[in-house]
Amino acid sequence: MKRLIVAAALLFSGPAQAEVLGDKPAPVRVFSEADIAAIARPNTVFTPNGEITGNYHKYHYFHREGTGFNEAYADAVECDAYASGISYQQPMAYFGNGYDPAAQAFGNLIWGSDVRRELARNNRRFCMGVKGYSRYGLDETSWKTFNLEEGNSRAPQQERDAALAKQALIASGPKPEQEALEP
Repeated sequence: MKRLIVAAALLFSGPAQAEVLGDKPAPVRVFSEADIAAIARPNTVFTPNGEITGNYHKYHYFHREGTGFNEAYADAVECDAYASGISYQQPMAYFGNGYDPAAQAFGNLIWGSDVRRELARNNRRFCMGVKGYSRYGLDETSWKTFNLEEGNSRAPQQERDAALAKQALIASGPKPEQEALEP
C-alpha cells in the first residue's frame, strides 16, 4: 500500500503532473541581440570588507563559463520558479471554523518573511549549482539592483522578468575576476 501511495505522489508532482493534467509550462522568452544589448549590465565590482564577505550567503550572483544569454535566462527563470514557489501565502490563522488574528501573528513569527527569503535563496542556490553555475559574493547595494527582496509577498511579474534578465546577463557575461564561493 505504501508503494502505491508513493507512486501516486510521484505521478502527480512536478513535470509528471503537468503532463498528466495536460498543462505545459509557458515558453521561456527568447531575446534577440537587440533585446540583450538594451539590458543595462548591473555593477558587480566592489571592495570587499568583513561585513560584506560575512553576508555572501545572502548576497551573491551566478556565472557559468560558455553559457549564452538565452540559456542563462531559461535557467534563471526555472530556478526562480523553484525559489519563489515557496512564496505562496497560505493563511496561518485558520483554526476550526474561524479566523484567529493571534494565530496569524504567531504564524508570521514562526514562518515570517526572513525564513521565506532564506528558503528562496537556498532553493535558487541549489538549482543554479546543479546546473553548473559558480557562485560569487556581492555587496548588498549592488545585489539589490538586479535581485528581488521578497518575503511575505511576490513582486509583480514585470519587475521579476527585468531582474531575471539582468541576472542572465551577468550569468552569461565575462567571467568574474574574484574567486568563486563554495556552492
